[in-house]
Amino acid sequence: MKISRKFTKPFLIVVGYLIFCGLSTSAVSAQEAVDLPAFTTANTLTLERYDGSRGSTTTQIFRDLSDKDHIWISRTPNAVSRDKVRILLVPGGRVSWWKGITVYKKISTGRDAGKWRRLQHVSVENTNGVSRPITLDINQLDGVALSFEKAKALGAHTPIYVFHLDAGRTDLAGQQVLFRWEKDN
Repeated sequence: MKISRKFTKPFLIVVGYLIFCGLSTSAVSAQEAVDLPAFTTANTLTLERYDGSRGSTTTQIFRDLSDKDHIWISRTPNAVSRDKVRILLVPGGRVSWWKGITVYKKISTGRDAGKWRRLQHVSVENTNGVSRPITLDINQLDGVALSFEKAKALGAHTPIYVFHLDAGRTDLAGQQVLFRWEKDN
């Protein structure tokens, strides 16, 4: 059976759209309980402890991550009130595709225990500016994960890396944490 060429392109567009919508993390509603991907050790990143005692911005650099990305983290003390932490995402000069951070909170009780609930999401595309800020209460960090996502095949917004935060992260109090996605592959 031969398929007419005039139907091939619309068919591929529809299939691409359905795949994109099915894989996109931004399609998850704020109230829906979801499973996060099983991130490997190589895709689980850890923030160094920094309480701001040096009085200036400190930078942590992750180079050649599992997906060949470079992410720089700058932490500025006393940028917000001591009961908050502000998170920003900035694309680097060599970043050309969509990038995002989604904040998830682990559900500890009920029928969805062990799953995750989406709290907030920000994204940037190409090298256009800075994301709007995500502001979290310090006393609510227990069970919080920051999922770092990027556009992959067919533009699907795909979780790539994760930072787990916990209640013991009082060193984040009052800080602005700027994630600069410096390079992608």
